[in-house]
Amino acid sequence: MMPTKQYDIIFNGEIVDGVDLNVAKHQLAALFKITDEKAEVLFSGKAVTLKRNLPFAMANKYRVAIKKAGSLVDVIENTAAKEPPKTDVPVQAKSVVGATTSSDMPVSDSGINRTDKAEALSVLPVGADLVDSPNHVVAAEVDVSHISVREGQGLLLDESEKEPVAVLEVDISSLTMGEVGADVLSVDERAQPVENTVNISHLALDASDEPLEVSRKVDQPIPDTGHLSLVESH
Repeated sequence: MMPTKQYDIIFNGEIVDGVDLNVAKHQLAALFKITDEKAEVLFSGKAVTLKRNLPFAMANKYRVAIKKAGSLVDVIENTAAKEPPKTDVPVQAKSVVGATTSSDMPVSDSGINRTDKAEALSVLPVGADLVDSPNHVVAAEVDVSHISVREGQGLLLDESEKEPVAVLEVDISSLTMGEVGADVLSVDERAQPVENTVNISHLALDASDEPLEVSRKVDQPIPDTGHLSLVESH
């Protein structure tokens, strides 16, 4: 039976993008139940082993919990060929709950001290979140206490809510109503047509039987048929 592979959690002082450094230090100290002074040593930039000889599933749970706290670690297989640097900073971790992977390949969040095996991708179980710390949308609080719902009848506005409409006064005292069938305009109101005078004194009627226009004969050209001949058919 082959021995179970063991993994170490290596921290190099890397934090998640967008997380304040002081916040990351405080949250890591709270996660491992250490003082802020001891947590300050972990962020020196040197590789520090936070946990040793863990099964891959447990080591990956720590990696997820640490990332949620704002820091990035590497999960490296513990082999005799490559021993991670030691530290004299004691850490005691809380119990953590996180997503595990179906593979026991090393995992790296910071990209430092990454072995060839650590470059392999891990697969989350079905139903796990793809993002460790999803952004939660905060619902906006809208005051609707002054709004009420009216029954489905009547007008939307009460009489007191209606804006007064200015009445336009039009003088129609000069207008009268005509009888049914009467002309809309009186004779005086109608537009008078303008008479056009046309001078025809220079025109006269022709009493003869001659047509008004003599037809012109057009001389048609005689076609040249000298080059044509008749062929007798047999």
